Amino acid sequence: MEYKLIDRVDIDTKKWDNCILNANNSVIYAMSWYLDCFSGSWAAYVWGDYEMVMPFVTKKKIGIKYVVNPLFCQYLGVLTNELNENLINQCIEGFIRRQLILNYSFANKLIIGKSVKERVNYRLNLNKPYEELYQDYSKNHRKNIRRTGDYNLKFRSSNELERFFNLISSFYDSKNLGTVLGNSLESLKKLLLVSKQYKGGELYFVQDEYNDYILGLFLFKHKETYTVLTCNTQKGYKAKASYFAIDETIKSKSDTTSILDFGGSDIRSIASFNEGFGASVVPYYQYENKYLVKLLEILHKLKSKWNYLRHHFLNT
Repeated sequence: MEYKLIDRVDIDTKKWDNCILNANNSVIYAMSWYLDCFSGSWAAYVWGDYEMVMPFVTKKKIGIKYVVNPLFCQYLGVLTNELNENLINQCIEGFIRRQLILNYSFANKLIIGKSVKERVNYRLNLNKPYEELYQDYSKNHRKNIRRTGDYNLKFRSSNELERFFNLISSFYDSKNLGTVLGNSLESLKKLLLVSKQYKGGELYFVQDEYNDYILGLFLFKHKETYTVLTCNTQKGYKAKASYFAIDETIKSKSDTTSILDFGGSDIRSIASFNEGFGASVVPYYQYENKYLVKLLEILHKLKSKWNYLRHHFLNT
């Protein structure tokens, strides 16, 4: 099957999105509107008449252009209805040979090696009555959900995107990450707006007995899958609001064909939280070029030293 490397500006958006929606490994992260929120300059390998595609985002740093997995984008890879695994593997191998890759996460299965690590994503199928789903919760989760009754919590839908974004900004600032994330937060704000207004995203808040907003939850809807983004507060942690919010979400969407996608994390406490709701592991695979990581670190340090010398000595 012939392929072309196509820049975003030349991609047929309708054909692209149809390919993603009909792929047997369809993911929200590969939809054109999702990628546009994080990078207007993304490109893709396209096979045939959009029968198989592979998007990627590039970044340029210190004169070096490389492929990077953007924040808030769990994984991409080859998306298709094609069942020929050998063909898909050839496409991936060709991509790795042709592109300078810092890191890139694949929905497709790769062979574990020095440059490839298996990561975990958690999903919960909601095709059973709530009572049955609840029985699959861990004892600790059921205990924490009962404890939320002491705080008279309320779970309500909302259109207050600005309030949710303010919660996110405050959270990252409290972790001293606001400056580090920089433009990514603005991209996330754009993504929330697009998803909520045009793509079926759902926004909820948890309020306590004093009507304070102690947790925000956003669901990105893609086909039958709802991807979770939560933002907690100190009051929310104390009241176990995250347990309450996820339980309410499961309750409202139970006994349907919906799937709840928790995302994934290597942090044990987050993994335990996801597992405690009965979610199953769905692996994905991350490729990382450790030599490029080291090179960029060295070049960044050299640039910083040069800027320091230029400022303190050459400008005097």
